Formats: sequence, structure tokens, C-alpha cells
Amino acid sequence: MKQIMPLVPLLLLSACARTEPVSDAELEDVETTAPVGQPDLEVDDDGPEALPTSAMSWMVEGDSAVYGASASEPAFAINCQDGGNGIDVVRYGAEGSGTAGSLSIVGNGSTATVPVVASEAGEEGEFNWSASLERGELATNLVTAFGSDDPVNINATGVEPLILSATPDLRGLLDRCAGSSEQEEADDAA
Repeated sequence: MKQIMPLVPLLLLSACARTEPVSDAELEDVETTAPVGQPDLEVDDDGPEALPTSAMSWMVEGDSAVYGASASEPAFAINCQDGGNGIDVVRYGAEGSGTAGSLSIVGNGSTATVPVVASEAGEEGEFNWSASLERGELATNLVTAFGSDDPVNINATGVEPLILSATPDLRGLLDRCAGSSEQEEADDAA
């Protein structure tokens, strides 16, 4: 009982707290202003802004897809291997150490992390990171990553990431060259 007695005044005091809701009329009378020296910020209730657009786009021709400002200034490429038995991926002109690393391709709920080898690019200190993928789980994960219109993140070891999305032509190239062998058997049977 002696332990509860010091708490009684606190309980009585908390019972006196005002818990009435504030009326809409009282809220309308409240003026809101930006803090001194701060601009008024507009709130966009239409949802998040779209991802920034750039001058880069996919250029798909035959068994090759290049992403960049132009075919002569590529940032990323996907090419079918001879015989359509897999794909080669290249992240162009990335600064790096000139050794090996990894390339992660994340999109559409799928992740493909690929070991890459760096080769010297045209500029000093720039390298092209490349990998070859045969048909299989890793290539299928890459196909899945590009399987929707959602953004795809391309990250290489120590390199600025690329954020891009697929086009129907790119998805067709990927299905032809890196789709699962089960898909190929189904196509042959049809």
C-alpha cells in the first residue's frame, strides 16, 4: 500500500487532462505560414514523381541491344551468343580498378548477380565490365528482371548505377537468347 500512495497524485492529475477533440471551426481559424526565411512548399497529392528521364534509350537490332545516348556512346549492352545459347552483358566506360567484380541486375522481384571482368576502355582509368551467361538459372533471373516495364537497377562494383527499363524488343531478344530451355522446347513443339 505504501508503494502505491506516491502514485495516487499522479493518477488524479492525469484524470484532469483535457481530452476533448478540436472542432473543425477551431482548425479553420488556425493560420499556417512558412518559417521566416523559408519558401512555401507545395505538396503534390498525385503521388510520387516519375523517375527522371534521360537522353538514353534502348537500340535493339538483330541479336544486339545497346542502352545509351547513341550506339557510339553505349552505357550498357546485351548481345546474344552465337547459336542463341546465352547472352553477353557489358557495362561500358565505368571507372574502376581494372580487375574483376560483380554486376547486379535487380528488377521485377528478381536479382541476377554476375561475376564480371574489366577490360580497358578508350579513356584512361575507364573499363568495360563484361560477363557471358549461358542458358540457366542466372540468365533466367536476368530475363525475369527485365520482364516488366518497372525500373531495373544495374550496379557494378564501385560504379555509378544505371536505372533503366525494358522495351518489348529487348524482352524478345532476351527470351530468344537466354530464356529457359523449357521455353525453347515449348516453342519447338508448337
